[in-house]
Amino acid sequence: MGQGFGFFFFILSCVCLGGPCFCSAHTDNIKPGEGLQFSKLLVSAQGTFTLGDNPISGTNANLMLDGNGTLMIIHSGGDPIVLNSNQASRNSIATLLDSGNFVVSALNSDGSVKQTLWESFDDPTDTLLPGMKLGINLKTGKNWSLAS
Repeated sequence: MGQGFGFFFFILSCVCLGGPCFCSAHTDNIKPGEGLQFSKLLVSAQGTFTLGDNPISGTNANLMLDGNGTLMIIHSGGDPIVLNSNQASRNSIATLLDSGNFVVSALNSDGSVKQTLWESFDDPTDTLLPGMKLGINLKTGKNWSLAS
């Protein structure tokens, strides 16, 4: 999952820390069955973070939340890169938060968030943002570390 997540973080490339981003997207989420084509953007509710950019040269990558709630990167280089392999739900949504965290959440029937199934902050790469964790969870053994 590390390699796939690094590729994912590559497309999370427009970080606007000095003020809001003004981009062409009008949404901060992807619903089941929808995708984020490489030419489109997600913008967090307050415009703090933007997800999406031109992919690595020679690829045609799309971020997709399939009908089962599985978040994946579909690309011309081979098999899809699944980001939330064991944490999917049919009634879910993927949302870019103003913290920079990209989360997949299970929804209640009224559309409110039931629980967070997966979050990008659980798989840090080379960037530490406020709210991210570093260290080891002694109960679960989960390790959060940065790599250059």
